[in-house]
Amino acid sequence: MKISEVTLEVLKNYIRVDTDEDDLFIQGVLDAAKSYVKNYTGLTDEAVDLKEDLTIAVFILSADMYDNRSA
Repeated sequence: MKISEVTLEVLKNYIRVDTDEDDLFIQGVLDAAKSYVKNYTGLTDEAVDLKEDLTIAVFILSADMYDNRSA
């Protein structure tokens, strides 16, 4: 799976969220995680998509940001 294919619904399934209450926040978390990976690696959107192993980093970062949102 490419990073560009990670959508709100895919992420909600990964972090096991069944409601739509936090959709705005979760979308922000997803955008931040994608941006973090791109900035950390220095890769463009196109280059990041070529490295599918980075997708799990987006999932893990997103889950951590969502779980620790009160910090």
